[in-house]
Amino acid sequence: MGDKYNNNQLDRENRLLKSNIAQRDKKIRDLESDICKIEQSKNRKSKILKWLRKTISGIFLGLGLKKSIEKGINEYTQTKKLSSDTLSDISSSLIRRLTRVEIIGFSLQLFQLFF
Repeated sequence: MGDKYNNNQLDRENRLLKSNIAQRDKKIRDLESDICKIEQSKNRKSKILKWLRKTISGIFLGLGLKKSIEKGINEYTQTKKLSSDTLSDISSSLIRRLTRVEIIGFSLQLFQLFF
């Protein structure tokens, strides 16, 4: 009688433990799924921010100045020096950009005076 009671009790405990394990496995799968969704969301946000940064910098700096700066940064990271060609390219692009901005600003001021 004692062995049968112990076997029944052991069977109940075994079923309970298996049920607990199954529930924990389901929770683990759910958490892994949530982590995957969060990582995908982060990657999407990162790509959007990178695109925005590139677009906005292109608008404010101008394409020529932006390319000159990128070339200078790449050259500096590789050699830890900037060649005179790169410096002259950056400064000429900067001067062109500032000149364009000043011309546009001056034109707008003249437009306001006459209209």
